Amino acid sequence: MNESIDADTVRPAHSPRRHVVRWVLTALVVVGALLAAVAGIAVMGHTYDLDERRIAIPGPAGDLDGVLALPPGTTRPVGLVVFVHGDGPVDATSDGFYRPIWEAFARAGYAPRQVFVPGYLDVQRAFLAALP
Repeated sequence: MNESIDADTVRPAHSPRRHVVRWVLTALVVVGALLAAVAGIAVMGHTYDLDERRIAIPGPAGDLDGVLALPPGTTRPVGLVVFVHGDGPVDATSDGFYRPIWEAFARAGYAPRQVFVPGYLDVQRAFLAALP
């Protein structure tokens, strides 16, 4: 019963390292919960009540296709906000990412206009064709 215990190999029950790890994990959980709550509020807080129209503007090198998002029930001229997009093979709505921003502009009485990157549809077709 008299076993010898080496004092250098025994850690105290509440080591500083364990305390730091616990604190970091708790902080990560809290930050993650806050981010999830903010994201939920952002998504649930939007109605996306927009009159989205796909339009093309003729140009010397071909049409510039894109989306015009008008405030709902627009009967008078409104200001135009042009989004210049350069993300590669992403559609004019940036796969829906721009809709909350468009909604804010529409509520303020502006019409956002986003164009497809010239050649976007060809790039997308080539990308999809290259998939196995």
